[in-house]
Amino acid sequence: MEKYSAIILIAFLINIPMGILVAGSKKTALKLLYIHLPVPVLMVLRKTWQLEKPFIAVIILFAIMGLLAGKQVHKRRTQNVTDKRRATKIE
Repeated sequence: MEKYSAIILIAFLINIPMGILVAGSKKTALKLLYIHLPVPVLMVLRKTWQLEKPFIAVIILFAIMGLLAGKQVHKRRTQNVTDKRRATKIE
């Protein structure tokens, strides 16, 4: 059971920085690269820990959730920077 929890957590956490990079990039090729960069790591972990093939769908689900969480982090960061710039211009 620990293997399943670990790979879910790893899939989520690895994809948060990738989501930040995807949200910040403007080129489609870079977005695709950032999305697919963690895949080999997760594949090696799944094969090393001998997890069943149907579990791949769960790993993909949590990887997507990590990408979306990273996108939200990027959105909040840029919003905070914009708010600070507006506050300094008003003063």
